[in-house]
Amino acid sequence: MGERIDVASLVSGRNREPYVTLRWGKQKAQLTPAEARRHAHIILEAADAAISDAFLVSWLTERLGADGPEVVGQALSDFRGYRVAQEERDSVVAEADGHVR
Repeated sequence: MGERIDVASLVSGRNREPYVTLRWGKQKAQLTPAEARRHAHIILEAADAAISDAFLVSWLTERLGADGPEVVGQALSDFRGYRVAQEERDSVVAEADGHVR
């Protein structure tokens, strides 16, 4: 790891459409602005999830004294399942209301 991800905007000389270029090491990708926004949103959600997951593990071990990886692992799995179910429910509600993401 340790390599940074470079991000740049560009306008295609071929079709004059906007794109976002991502470079990470030898890898390169060109995304439409909508694709770039979707990936950015996913990254932000994962960052928030990582923080809440770490809080849950810390709270279970330090406050409740959960000492087995099975207990903490199962609680974390249940919590993640709940989060996924909420996200799916929210997208269904948004779609029903005509606010599709």
